[in-house]
Amino acid sequence: MGDGRVRRIPARRRLVQLSLCVLAGASVLVCSAAGAAGSSQPPARLAGGATVRERSAGPPPVPTMARRRTARRANAERLIATPSTLPAAGGTVRLRARVRPGDRCRFSSAGALRTLPKVRNCRSGRATVTVTVPRNMTSVPRRYVLYLTVRAAHGERATVRDVIVERPRRHSASGSRALAGVTAASGVNARGAGAGDVVSETAASLVGGESGLRNALEAPPAVTIQPSDQSVAPGAPVSFTAVASGSPAPSVQWQVSANGGSSWADTSPSFAASAADSGNEYRAVFTNAAGSATTDIATLTVVPVPSTNFSGYIAYAAAGQSFSAVSASWIVPTVTCAPGATTWAAQWPGIGDGTSVEQDGTETDCFSGVPTYWAWYEMYGDAAVNNGFAVPLPGSSYPVAPGDAMTGSVSFFGSTWLLTLGDATQNWTYQTQIASPTPGLSQGSAEWMVEDPDGCSPQCQPLAQFSPVAFTGASATANGQSGPISSFPVDTLAIDQNSTLLASPGPLDAAGDGFTDSWLAG
Repeated sequence: MGDGRVRRIPARRRLVQLSLCVLAGASVLVCSAAGAAGSSQPPARLAGGATVRERSAGPPPVPTMARRRTARRANAERLIATPSTLPAAGGTVRLRARVRPGDRCRFSSAGALRTLPKVRNCRSGRATVTVTVPRNMTSVPRRYVLYLTVRAAHGERATVRDVIVERPRRHSASGSRALAGVTAASGVNARGAGAGDVVSETAASLVGGESGLRNALEAPPAVTIQPSDQSVAPGAPVSFTAVASGSPAPSVQWQVSANGGSSWADTSPSFAASAADSGNEYRAVFTNAAGSATTDIATLTVVPVPSTNFSGYIAYAAAGQSFSAVSASWIVPTVTCAPGATTWAAQWPGIGDGTSVEQDGTETDCFSGVPTYWAWYEMYGDAAVNNGFAVPLPGSSYPVAPGDAMTGSVSFFGSTWLLTLGDATQNWTYQTQIASPTPGLSQGSAEWMVEDPDGCSPQCQPLAQFSPVAFTGASATANGQSGPISSFPVDTLAIDQNSTLLASPGPLDAAGDGFTDSWLAG
């Protein structure tokens, strides 16, 4: 066969499979499956005297150590930290790596981290670990080094290292405070039998670029100055203030509650106080993109205007308007009488002003130390009706006693006044109609009062010591529009005689139509 061509080996009918042929020097070893028992094929010659030897199938040759190391070299990819951001306040980081199925894994740490599993079979081809990073209570940054060592069946191993560095809070160049983050640096150390170390490390910041920087610069509002309670006279300016920090700078919304905090409505922190505002509660709510904060509650007290003989609420009609109706309910108080003392106290609703008052109500007096209770009406300023003084109702027909539930009203229709007084406890009602005199009586205010009826001319008469009087359902009508006390501009009056506060009304209730007037001299 001097033509230099390789002689082709005939295929055998009983040939099962051919093994891989490996060139070794000048010979070619051909590995094939055995044929029938006892059969053989003589060796074939190649050009130049080389022979092709055919070998029957048998156990595969044992690979050398170098070949086994190449086939079963341990392997592990770099660790990946999740999440990509972590504050210095601490938290958890999940580390994961892809490994060769069947290898054994060992996690270890050079820092103070815990919850690291010691040995795990990585049959699934993945290795994971959850690292708990504790809160840093100091300003010194901490550094933790984590290791994942993977061992193959024949002893080869690979080590993956992950470094976690914690960054404490710091100030940026612009002066804004940035929240602390964590930076992770990952590396791979692959090691085989007799092989040197090959290390490749990359640093990845967990702060996270623009988004992370924006989050780091955000801080929820924190109240630094709380609002304070205020006491002012009616009509005086009121201005509540509060201060909060935060990034970005928070917005603020003031709120008011007229029912003890059960509900809140938006309001302004600056306004002119009225008696109806007394007892209201105020707070501020600061808000930014990072959260919100609410201040403490501040209470407004509107100090009553001092009066020598009136304690209660007075509502005013708008310019060009007048009141045509007023009404209220109350419970007759109990008076306490000193031996031999003569004192006075009356309770009523009415319409009028400083020159005339149309009213009806009850009186709770002490005459020579004896408590006395009675009902009455009055057209003060109308000389045609008892010279403008109170008209008592006969006690035999219209009895009054402490604790009775009273209702009184005054209304004006055309040129006629209608006064109605009722005692639900004693089951009686009194009503009278009175023609308006000429000129007409005043209708500029609606009033709900406790009064020292004997006046202070030339000197004040003693005010009777009465139990608290609770007015309810107090309402009025001006130019056809009806509403509770709180729907009108109002003042509060308090009885102050000789620089001694004797009686004062409390704040309006949540409905704006009730209050309690109290004797204070004791």
